[in-house]
Amino acid sequence: MLTKKFFRAACFCIALALLLTALCIFSVPAAATEDRIAAAADYIAEAVDAYSEDINVSAYNLTREELESAVQMVIYEHHELFFLAQTWSFYKNASTGYVTRMLPEYRYDIDDIPEMREEYVNLFNAFVSSCNVTPDDSEYERALAVHDKMCSSFAYDDTYVIDCTYELLLYGEGVCEALSILYEAVLTHLGVECDTVIDEPEHHCWNVVKLDGEWYHVDVTWADPLTYGGGINEHDYFLLSDERLAALNSADGGGHSSWAPAISATGTKYYNATLAESEMSMLQYGNEWFSIDKTNKTIGVYDISDFSYTPFYKINESWKNLSKPGYSWLGALSGFALYNSRLYFNTPTAIMSIGIENGDVRTELTPALNGGNIYGFDMILDNIIYYYGTTPNAKQTAVSVPIPTHAIAALPTHFDGAALDAKSDILTLDTFSTVAAIKALFPNETITVTTASGAALTSGTVTTGCTVTSTIGESTASVTVAVIGDVNGDGAIDSADALAISEGLVDGFEAAAASAADLNRDGEATSSDLLYAVGILKF
Repeated sequence: MLTKKFFRAACFCIALALLLTALCIFSVPAAATEDRIAAAADYIAEAVDAYSEDINVSAYNLTREELESAVQMVIYEHHELFFLAQTWSFYKNASTGYVTRMLPEYRYDIDDIPEMREEYVNLFNAFVSSCNVTPDDSEYERALAVHDKMCSSFAYDDTYVIDCTYELLLYGEGVCEALSILYEAVLTHLGVECDTVIDEPEHHCWNVVKLDGEWYHVDVTWADPLTYGGGINEHDYFLLSDERLAALNSADGGGHSSWAPAISATGTKYYNATLAESEMSMLQYGNEWFSIDKTNKTIGVYDISDFSYTPFYKINESWKNLSKPGYSWLGALSGFALYNSRLYFNTPTAIMSIGIENGDVRTELTPALNGGNIYGFDMILDNIIYYYGTTPNAKQTAVSVPIPTHAIAALPTHFDGAALDAKSDILTLDTFSTVAAIKALFPNETITVTTASGAALTSGTVTTGCTVTSTIGESTASVTVAVIGDVNGDGAIDSADALAISEGLVDGFEAAAASAADLNRDGEATSSDLLYAVGILKF
């Protein structure tokens, strides 16, 4: 017979067990739920990759809301599964309320998707390549390069239809979702940690990027204004902290106000107010960043180490307000692109370019505009897409044309007939010569001679180390003289030259001295030349 004492003890044990069970249930961290959703997302992604039309998710104990989060994770983190639609249906267990099966929907006919996926890989890789990111670039440079290339390459889809990366790359326009997914995909591909922020009430999304261990907001959509043509990008929504984004949201009237951030963006190191407040587009070439400052209508070099900008070209044309004679639009309504070592920009009536190496400016294209102005352009692969109309505040007429090619002018032939050392531009003479004799060698060229110290030499002997400059029209070329035997360039061949060879064999030669020391003409200055000098020089 059970006693009251035993009964009370049993009740106590049961109560304690229930309490511990309850504590275990209610102390399950949120991370456990997140891990379960993430695991379900990975499973769904594998099934979608195989084009499954009925996915068993009963093992993950998902509520309908958790399934929605898992699907959303697939869409945002698996850009290569662009064919998965936002809509889907499901079955759930009536007693537990958990989803048992998910029935995905696909944007396209399953038979067509494999070919689309191959095309998408090519489009994606081509875009990544067009960002001109190098292995030596910092995380900041990568984030900047992709941001500016996206702004100059894509337009916002004001029909609100294109929301996947495949159609964004294919058609060159898309809504915030497509832009955010692609920005995350490209930066992740380039080794920069990036995520997508979703503001459901505002129906908007953007990105957060991790640089040097801190997070920043980046909104490509809001950096690419709709007011006029292509190639226009701003940096007021580039690398913002939570605090600065909240202030901008208040000033701009919404768009970023209702998200629940899982990541705190506290970074401030890479935000630059001058850049944010200006309208500057960036392009990387080699180790330099070139920029067009649309506010001040200049093209220059942007130094990412201190955020400084040094202009070197001024756009003098103004964009007249065609509806108000005597008025002009402020700044330069110009796109900015890089092609074949040239920076492309537009004036109101033409597409222009400036050479990075030599600074020459030329007109690339003067299209018929039907009384309008050019308000920007894009450059996609080998085509220019320029936008024109009568006002920058309306959608433009877009025209695509191949990038113009130019015949390469024949270069003037300098030092015609002379045997030059092409590697070091050395003019080697067997014996001493005079300025007059050098000029007589090249009768079709304007020849000037300077000494090794830079002084003009108008007559007399030309010695090792002198510079001879040839001018034909506007083209010039220079070579350094090497007189065989005159190693030290003093205008005499004597024991001092033997000493110069000896010292050069130990410490190294200047280019002209090395050619002058090659007494046996075997193509290099060696100890054999020193022995040769001792044999032929009189001491």
